Amino acid sequence: MLGYCEALLVGLEEVAGLNDPQLKTRPTGLIQALRSTNNTRNSEVLRVDSGDGHRVDVRVRRLLRSRAVDTRTSRSCDPVLTPVYNEQTVTISNYRETAVAVTWDEISRYCKEASSLTSNGQRIAGAPNTPLMRDHLRKIMAAMNGLRQAVNQDVWAALAGSFGWNGVTLSSAPKPVNLLRASLDNAKIEEGLQDLMFDMAFNEVEGTPIVVGAGIFHRFNTSIQYGCCNLGGFDWKGPSSETPYEYWLDWTAQTALGANQFAVLAPGAAQLLTYNHYRGAFTGRHGASDFGVLPDPYLTPGETPWAWDLQLRFEDCGPNARRYTAIVGITFGLYTLPAASFPPGDPLSNVNGIFRYLAQIKP
Repeated sequence: MLGYCEALLVGLEEVAGLNDPQLKTRPTGLIQALRSTNNTRNSEVLRVDSGDGHRVDVRVRRLLRSRAVDTRTSRSCDPVLTPVYNEQTVTISNYRETAVAVTWDEISRYCKEASSLTSNGQRIAGAPNTPLMRDHLRKIMAAMNGLRQAVNQDVWAALAGSFGWNGVTLSSAPKPVNLLRASLDNAKIEEGLQDLMFDMAFNEVEGTPIVVGAGIFHRFNTSIQYGCCNLGGFDWKGPSSETPYEYWLDWTAQTALGANQFAVLAPGAAQLLTYNHYRGAFTGRHGASDFGVLPDPYLTPGETPWAWDLQLRFEDCGPNARRYTAIVGITFGLYTLPAASFPPGDPLSNVNGIFRYLAQIKP
C-alpha cells in the first residue's frame, strides 16, 4: 500500500487547478513571479540546503564594476584598482505552517484507494480519484490557500523594505506613470509604458522585466488586448501580443505598497529561498510521525516547482486518540541584490534592480 505522502501525490495530479471554490487560491503573484522561469532562468539560483535536509551557509561575493574615473591618460606601472569583493551572507528565518486533522480510518482508506489507481508505482492513465480521495484532497487544498497567502504576505513585507533607487529619479520612492486617460473615458495610453521601458533601459535591466501588482496597472494590462489604435495611431495589437514585460496579478500589493502601486523586478534581482527539513535521512517514520515533502499543489504555468514539508503526526492517546494531524509548512526568506551593487559615482549607484511605481490616470 502506498505511504500517505506518495498517495497524496497520486490524488493531487487530478485535483489541482480545478475551478472549484474550495480549491481556488487567491492570486499570490509575488511568490509566483519569484519562482517563475523568467526570474530563475539566467540567474544564479541560490540554495540554502544541500537537497537532503541539511542546511548550508550561503555567502554571495561580488566585485564592483569600475568607472571611467578609474582609468588614466598616461602610461604607468602602478595599479589603479585593487579589486575588493563585497560579501553578503544569505539567511532565511521565516516560517509558516498549517495543520489539518485527519482520522485514522480516512488515512487508511485513502492510501488503499490511491494504491488501486497505480501500476508499477505510476498512476494508471485516465483513472479518476475516488469520492473519498476527492473529499480528502479538498481539505488539503483549502488549507493550502491560507498557507500560500501567509507566505506571500511575508515576502511582500520583506520586499517593501528592499527597493533600490531608480537611476532616472535617483530615488527609491514610487515613480508615477500615466497608463489611462480620464478625458478619453479612462482609455489606455502608451505614455506610462514608454516611461517604464525607458527606465528599464537606463537602469540596464537585461531580459524581460517582471511586474507584480493590481489596481490601475491591471486594468491597463487587461485592456491592451482589446481595440486597435488610439487617436495618435498607436496600434495596441503589437504590445498585446508581445508585451515587453511579464505581469503577475497580486492584490496584496495594494496593501503592502499602497493603492495602485506596483513592483518591477529585473530578472534575478530578488529570489524566494525555501528550505525543506524533511528530505534525505529526515524522511520516513521517526517516532510517532511520518515525514516527507509535498510538491506545491497550486503550481501555475511558468512557475518553478517547489515543495512543502509534510509531517503526519499520530495521536495515540488522550481525547484525540486514533487521529492524525497533517502539518504542512515551509522555511523561507527573500534574497535581494544589495543597494551597494554599484560603486559610488556610478550612474547606477544604489540601484539593485527592484523598482517601485505608482500607476495613475492622467486627467
